[in-house]
Amino acid sequence: MTLFELVNAGKPKNVPLLATEAMGYFTVTVHTTNTTIAYMLGYIISHHSVHARLKEELNFLADNTRGKLSYDDLRKSEYLTAVIKESLRMRPVLPGFIPRIAPPSGITYDGISIPAGTMVTTSESSVFRDEQIFTQAYKFKPERWMDPDSKDLDEWFVAFSRGPRNCPGRQ
Repeated sequence: MTLFELVNAGKPKNVPLLATEAMGYFTVTVHTTNTTIAYMLGYIISHHSVHARLKEELNFLADNTRGKLSYDDLRKSEYLTAVIKESLRMRPVLPGFIPRIAPPSGITYDGISIPAGTMVTTSESSVFRDEQIFTQAYKFKPERWMDPDSKDLDEWFVAFSRGPRNCPGRQ
């Protein structure tokens, strides 16, 4: 039983179980964040034009805030956001599959009927390497997220999964 299920069921609190669940959430959060940052820094260092452009944009933001950049200031950085998205696209932190179960009513997807209780899954990597979605899919190109058509790419940005069970760390 998960922590969420335990609390919602109104069952007596099992301290060891609560501690185990809490540690699991903490470990997953730290691991995925550290891994993403490490890959992102590697891409920035190995792509000189990306490094130069990012440095220029962040220096501009720092100058406009007298060197006191806030989280909200960084969120305004269009190129930093593109670098983060591209890093997550190139190196998804969860390399495996994220299974989902079709609802009790079943579901129809792209004209295919999927019966209730059927497990369906996809891999982030298979989406992110699809050349029909991401041209030059194996190339690190943060600019792809800044193109006028990039809103179409956002539909395929599944680094945090999708739907009601997506990663709470997305924001």
